[in-house]
Amino acid sequence: MSTTLDQFGLYAATILNNLYDVIPVRSAISIGGLIKEYVEFEAFWTLQREESTLTSLSELLEKAGVMDEPRRIKAKERLQKIQDEIRTQRNEIKKQEEIVEGTIHFLEAEGYIRNDGEDRFQLSEKGFVHLHKEFKDSNISDTHGTLISIIKDKLSDPGRFGGALTSGLLINILTKVFGG
Repeated sequence: MSTTLDQFGLYAATILNNLYDVIPVRSAISIGGLIKEYVEFEAFWTLQREESTLTSLSELLEKAGVMDEPRRIKAKERLQKIQDEIRTQRNEIKKQEEIVEGTIHFLEAEGYIRNDGEDRFQLSEKGFVHLHKEFKDSNISDTHGTLISIIKDKLSDPGRFGGALTSGLLINILTKVFGG
C-alpha cells in the first residue's frame, strides 16, 4: 500500500463488507485483525525472535566467560540494528492502527456505521442504502452493478491488494458512495 488514501480505501471497503455480511447484528471491529489482513507481520515476529535469541546467547556466552571484546562489539551492533528495525516496524504498525481508527471514526461520523457504545458496530441505513446503489441511475437494487457486489468481488482475493489499480478502484468507488 502506497498512500494513506489507498489504505483508507482498503480498510473502509473491508469494514463495510464485514458489517454488510452480518447486518443487522452488531459486530466488533478488530483493529489488529484488519491490519493483519493487509500488513505482513512475519518479519516483525522474526526480528523479535532474533532479538531474544541474540540477547540470550550473548548473556550465556558472557556467563561462560567466552565472550571476547570483538564478539561483544559485534553482538551489540547486531542487536542495535535489530532493535532499530523493530522500532521502525512498530512505528508502521502504529501508523496502520491510526489509519484504521481514523477510518472507523470517518465512517461513523459520516453516518455509514454506528457504534453501540460498547465498541460494537452496525451498518447504518445510510451505509446499507449506499452499498446498494447502482452507478448508472442510483436505483436501489441488488444487481451486479451495486457497490457491495464490486467491493465483495475486489475483497474476494486478498492478493489483489498489492496493485495500485485495485486500491485506486476502491478509492473511486468509495468516493462515489461518500459523495452520495
